[in-house]
Amino acid sequence: MNYLTASLALKAASLSPQTRAAYHFLARLKSKRRPFQKTHVDWLLSSLPNTPMKILELGTGWTSTYGIIPSLARQDCKFVCFDVKDIRHTCSKFKESLNYNISEYFSNEGRDSEISKKIVRAISKDNIDDIYSEFGVDYCVNEEGVPPYRDGEFDVIYSFDVLEHIPADAFSRIAKKWYDILRPGGRFMARVSLCDHTSYWADRSIDKRYLGYSQSVWRNILENDVQYINRLSASQIVEIIEDVGFVTLEKSAEQIVGDFRVHPSYKWQSDTDLRALSLLYIGKKP
Repeated sequence: MNYLTASLALKAASLSPQTRAAYHFLARLKSKRRPFQKTHVDWLLSSLPNTPMKILELGTGWTSTYGIIPSLARQDCKFVCFDVKDIRHTCSKFKESLNYNISEYFSNEGRDSEISKKIVRAISKDNIDDIYSEFGVDYCVNEEGVPPYRDGEFDVIYSFDVLEHIPADAFSRIAKKWYDILRPGGRFMARVSLCDHTSYWADRSIDKRYLGYSQSVWRNILENDVQYINRLSASQIVEIIEDVGFVTLEKSAEQIVGDFRVHPSYKWQSDTDLRALSLLYIGKKP
């Protein structure tokens, strides 16, 4: 499927609750498991302070294990997984993904006996709440996207490939909530995918092809709800996060190499932002 055809199909899939449900059903058939990146977890674990903490993962996803796997490596910490979409109906896919991803991260030789026992018990469960509980992890859903926690409750908040899906006009308000629920001195860590998500259905390229089209073409043809991206640049995301109060400790971006088309409506962005495929960010609440 080419890019424009995929875009129109995704726009059609966004028309109603029924078409969106059909899309998510087909997406689960297309992918047996969510792509798991060991390097994401390595980056998180290497950046965490070496003390017991309460940690919140944002956007845990319908087959994600980026909350459970770190909890196995840091059993001195309490992990909470938050999402905007209830994934309880995907239990069989979740268990399949969990088993595969844990095997990817922990070799048989690298697991202690207690981890192995937890995995066996978790896979035997029939619902996602019980699976999370087996690992000592809490699971929470709020469809409005605002984590329902008290101020100063968490020591660390992190996310992988989530921030690009937050509506641009709500980003600042939601980021302020992240700031509020962190304790002073707490860390906010995020890996943000800045690539074109339509590529999942169109030839698997990972570039930012939408940059080659006008804003009107984006609104009328390319933009959709089921693979929504806010198109915020790396600099814009950092600026919003800093504006709500965070102090940036580290930031870096993976870059596109080579030439690509950029429509004049995006020319205001720096070359670094135009080429950024992902953002790694660590900030601190003063």
